[in-house]
Amino acid sequence: MYDIRHSRAPVTEQTLDRCASVISESYGGDPGRAENFSFGMSARGKEYYFAIRAGDVAGNWSEVTCLDTPTKAYMYDDDGDGMCDTWEWENYLDLTTDDSQNDGDADGLTNREEFGYDTNPRASDTDGDGYPDSEEVSLGTDPLDPDSHPRPPGDLDCDSAVTLADALIALRLAASKDAPPEFCLSDADGDGRIGLADAVFILQKIVVPE
Repeated sequence: MYDIRHSRAPVTEQTLDRCASVISESYGGDPGRAENFSFGMSARGKEYYFAIRAGDVAGNWSEVTCLDTPTKAYMYDDDGDGMCDTWEWENYLDLTTDDSQNDGDADGLTNREEFGYDTNPRASDTDGDGYPDSEEVSLGTDPLDPDSHPRPPGDLDCDSAVTLADALIALRLAASKDAPPEFCLSDADGDGRIGLADAVFILQKIVVPE
């Protein structure tokens, strides 16, 4: 029997259980006989990675074989605008004209870019975390994950909140008591360094929150 999984990201032994199943515990044919299968991919025009492992009736599984090269789903695009017809239909776009450069939700991403990022072309903040899709894309956070978003200015301890702890870090840095943390800096006033102005900014944020 076979266990075949797929994902938009490369599949590994560690990520196998989190990947969607294509064929789960399906019994194969006679040993040595070539077999094939077909799978209808949901996001047409996008690339998928596949992995397979074989097992026996005793519950023993082989090592996972992962394909290094992704497979691209066939895409119907009648108006030739680079966006899948199904995706356009699901998002109430025009299947008959090139609307790839439109930005109906005014989030700074064109429809074509929204298609590429899997974001919603009718919502400026797809994951609802308070940050526009274009801002998340430009800053390298995931516009589909509400727990992945840009840190607010003044967040020096990387806890996604501006608190008194951040002000204390800024004060210690301003007094040269601590070396600047390499893993996380959020320059509040944009001058390229953490100093007294950042501490004042943080304290103002705490006392007078937005």
